[in-house]
Amino acid sequence: AGVSTQSTGRRDGLKSALETLKMTIPGCSVLSDQSQQNILLKAYQFVCDLLRKQQSNKVVIEELQSMREKNDILQSEIDYFKEEYKKLSSLPMSNVPTSSNMTSSLKQSPNHVTS
Repeated sequence: AGVSTQSTGRRDGLKSALETLKMTIPGCSVLSDQSQQNILLKAYQFVCDLLRKQQSNKVVIEELQSMREKNDILQSEIDYFKEEYKKLSSLPMSNVPTSSNMTSSLKQSPNHVTS
């Protein structure tokens, strides 16, 4: 009597778990064939899709971090050039550097990014 009760309990547990899966997995409750195999297949496909999306999100996060780092470098260059502009704006016109001097100044800027 004990063995059949354990077997029935396990079956009920599995049946309950499959019902929970069926109700949890999007699109699973409307399957025309709601066999255990189809419910498990749909659950497997759902988990695989989540894993693909998670990997894709990791790539996007890495790209975003890289863009933030580049943005920080560009912002520091903007700040540098603003300071240079202020310095140059305060000079008398006779002291304004020539274009060749400007090129060498550009090469000396901190964190200069070249494309």
